[in-house]
Amino acid sequence: LFVYVDSQINLRDKIYLSPSLHYKAKRMSYDRELSPVLYFDLNILYIYSNQLSGYLNLMNLTNSKSEIWDSYKDVGINLVLGVKYAF
Repeated sequence: LFVYVDSQINLRDKIYLSPSLHYKAKRMSYDRELSPVLYFDLNILYIYSNQLSGYLNLMNLTNSKSEIWDSYKDVGINLVLGVKYAF
């Protein structure tokens, strides 16, 4: 079972917040069962103008370090920060 819920919140057409929740139920990996995993992510987009915007993606805010596959663990909280400029 895999459940994904997300939403987008628009704040004055400048700031967009996109929280999301991911749930992976117990699953099998070769010969053993992997535990359920819950993730919470938050994406923030700031639009300064039609040419310039910035974003911040915060992933795995629940700091889950469970195995996502056999012997492959999550990295915990991570983020992506960026700027977009259109010519």
